[in-house]
Amino acid sequence: MNRRGVFYPFLAVYAYQQLGANLVQVGLLSALPMLASSVTQPYWGRLSDRIRKRKLFIVLGETIAGIAYLLMMRLTGVWFLILGLTVLEGFWSMSNVAWSALIIDGVDRSELGRVMGYLDTIGVGGMAFGVFVAGIMYDTMGFALNFVVSAAMMFVSAAVVWAWVDDRKIATKSSQRLSAESKEGLGNLRMLKMLILTSSLSMFGINGLRQLMMIYMGSGLGFSGTLIGTVSAIGNLTNMVLGLPVGYLSDRVDKKKLYVAALAVNASAPAVLLYSETPLQFVFVATLVGLSWPLSETTAFPMAGEFAPVEGRGKFLGYFNAVRYLFGFGLPPFLLGGYLADYLKKMHVSQGLLETEALILSSKETFVVALAITVIGLLLWIIILKKQKPGRTGTDSPDQRTP
Repeated sequence: MNRRGVFYPFLAVYAYQQLGANLVQVGLLSALPMLASSVTQPYWGRLSDRIRKRKLFIVLGETIAGIAYLLMMRLTGVWFLILGLTVLEGFWSMSNVAWSALIIDGVDRSELGRVMGYLDTIGVGGMAFGVFVAGIMYDTMGFALNFVVSAAMMFVSAAVVWAWVDDRKIATKSSQRLSAESKEGLGNLRMLKMLILTSSLSMFGINGLRQLMMIYMGSGLGFSGTLIGTVSAIGNLTNMVLGLPVGYLSDRVDKKKLYVAALAVNASAPAVLLYSETPLQFVFVATLVGLSWPLSETTAFPMAGEFAPVEGRGKFLGYFNAVRYLFGFGLPPFLLGGYLADYLKKMHVSQGLLETEALILSSKETFVVALAITVIGLLLWIIILKKQKPGRTGTDSPDQRTP
C-alpha cells in the first residue's frame, strides 16, 4: 500500500506533463496493470490453496515487484512504462491474494474488522507520509526517485514477512477453523456475488476519478506538486486516524448495514468534487475518500471471507480481489478518467474552448458520471438488504451450499 502512495499518485502527472501522454494513455497506466492483476489473482489463489504456502507467495510477489521497479527506471516511453507496470502487477498479485487468504486463515472472524482496521491504520500512515514526500520529490528531483523508493518498500516488505510470519502456526489454526466452519455450513455465493457487484460499482465511480483529480488540480487549476501531495496526504491521514476505531465498530455492529455507510460516503465524494475549486474544498473531498476506505475494507473484506465457501477460499478470494481490482482500479481510470474525459475534452476544444477550459469542463462532466455510478451501487445494496428475510444470517441454506 505504501508503494502505491509513493508511486501512483504522481505517475499520472509525470506521464501527462513530462512524457506527453494523453488522457487515454494515462488511464491505461492504471487500467492494464490492474487488468493483469485481476486476470492472474484467481490463478495465484488456486495455486496458493493447493500449495498452502501463503508466505512464499507474498515474498516472491514483493521481491519480483521490487526488481521490476528498478528495471523500469530508464523507461522513458509511455507504452514501455505501461507494459512494464502490467508485468509488475501481474506478478505482484500473487502477494496480494496470498495476503488476503493469510488474514482470513489466521484471524478469528470476531476480530477481523479490528485487525483490518489496525492494518489499514499502519499501511495508510505510511501512505500518507509517502504521498507527501512524493510531492516534494516530484517538485525538486523529478519522478525517477519514486522507482527507487517503491522498490525499497517491496524489498523491506518481503524481508519482514520472511522473518516474522510463521506459516506452520497459521496453517494449523486455519485447519482447525476450516473444520469448524465446514460443520457450520458457512458460505453464501449469492451474497458474495452481490457484494462484488455493489463494491465494484462504488469503487468504479470513486477510483475512476483519482488520477483525473490529480490532473484537474495540477493542469486545470494550477496546484503545485507539493499542494497536491498535501491534499492526498490529508486524505490518507484521515484513513489512518479512523481505521482502527472503524475496525472496532465493524466487529460490534451488523457489517452489512455499516457497509451502507461506506457506499454512501463513496457516493458523496464525487458530488462534493463537482463543486470543488479551492485547496480547502479538495481537502474535504480527500477526507471523504479517506473515510470511505476503512469503512469499505473493514466491512467488505470480512463479509467476503464469511460468504466465500470454506473449501477453495483462496480461489474465491482471488475472484473477489480480481473483479474488484478490475472494476475498482483497472477499468475506471481508463474508461472514466481516461477515455471519457479525453473524448469530452477534445469535443470541447473543437467547439472553441481553450485547452485548460476544456480540461476543467470535461473533468466536471466526468465527475457527474462517477456520481451516478456510485449511487447505483448504494441503491442496489439497500435493495438487497430490504429483500433479506428477518433474522437471516447471510449463510446459504443446505441446498444452496457449494459442495
